[in-house]
Amino acid sequence: MKFAVDEPIVVESIGRAVVVRFARPEIRNPLSVGILVQLRTIVDELAGNTTVDRLIFTGTGSVFASGADLREIAALSVHEAREFSLRGQTLMAAVASLPQLTLAAINGYCYGGALDLAL
Repeated sequence: MKFAVDEPIVVESIGRAVVVRFARPEIRNPLSVGILVQLRTIVDELAGNTTVDRLIFTGTGSVFASGADLREIAALSVHEAREFSLRGQTLMAAVASLPQLTLAAINGYCYGGALDLAL
C-alpha cells in the first residue's frame, strides 16, 4: 500500500500493518497542522481498506511525539486556534472509528495531543 505523504512522517506497509513514524526527533516530533492533515489523509485511506488490519503509530529516536507545535499555536488567531483544535479532535475521532486495530508504540517522550493519539 502506498500513501502520498511528505516528510516528516514515514509510512511503511509491513505485511497487513501500516506503520506511521513521526520523523523529526530533533524538535520532538510536533503534531503540526501539516502532520494533522497527513494523518487525516492516511486514516481516511485506511477506513475502507480491508487488506490492512493494524495501524501503528511510533516515533523516532527517544521521542514518540510532543503534541501541538507551540510555535504554530502562538501565531494563530482565535478563529485559527479553534479550527486547529477541531482538526485535532476530528482526527482523534476518525482514528478511534477505524475498523483496524490501532496501536501506539511509544518509544520516548509523549505528551499533549500525542498522548491523546496514543490513548
